[in-house]
Amino acid sequence: MERDIYSDSLKAEAILSEVRCRYNGYLIFIAISGIGDICYCLSAVEEIKRISGKKVLVITREYTSELLKFYNCVDEVIVLEDDDTKSFRALMSLQKEKSVFNKESMKSGLFFCHPLTEESYASIINKEKNYIDIIRKSIKTSGTDFPVTYPCVPEPMLEKFSFDDLSKAVIINPYSFSLDVDNSAIYGKIVSLLTAKGYTVYTNITEEQRPLDSTLPLKCSLQEIYHITKKARLFISIRSGIVDFSVSNNGTFIVLYND
Repeated sequence: MERDIYSDSLKAEAILSEVRCRYNGYLIFIAISGIGDICYCLSAVEEIKRISGKKVLVITREYTSELLKFYNCVDEVIVLEDDDTKSFRALMSLQKEKSVFNKESMKSGLFFCHPLTEESYASIINKEKNYIDIIRKSIKTSGTDFPVTYPCVPEPMLEKFSFDDLSKAVIINPYSFSLDVDNSAIYGKIVSLLTAKGYTVYTNITEEQRPLDSTLPLKCSLQEIYHITKKARLFISIRSGIVDFSVSNNGTFIVLYND
């Protein structure tokens, strides 16, 4: 098992070496984890560009490639094939106990967009609880209160969904790839309460996911969910990357966490 990880990581390092030669002088973000993890890691990208004077390249996978379209400050994007993504996952696993913006990454200009874990949090030796504040202090600029970089999401055409009135609609997002919690009982109560009050309730789904009982299915892109939840009366979601992506739209959110 360990030999496979190191073999795959060596392959990723070889690819990365070629990329760094081709994009000499660029800051490189390896972003193959979840949507939320990437949003957090790119929250300081404009500040990083300002203090370094360099352009930014992001290496990502097909699943998260749409997300990068909404960061105008990202200059180049490389989308990995599935096999190469596996190799880069192995390389990232060797970095899991490091924070994204550590001394080594700040010096090398190579940033691994992995989640903030207990191990990486401990490595920061920081009592801050807010991840954005941790990022600000990790970068160590003269001013710690630089503006957060949020995705810039142009408004799409939503007519195809035939919404009657989004101000009377509630979107529920019960699924997350990163948090597996059975909230079926509470969702049932929420849907009953909302429908009794006259709201139309939608379940945000992808692929083979099923909508909650007594709700309508909603299949949409990241760009569409951003503006749908902006206009909807309420967005109820399990803690997920969609929340991190959409939080700047000034919609009304209720977020469900585990313990």
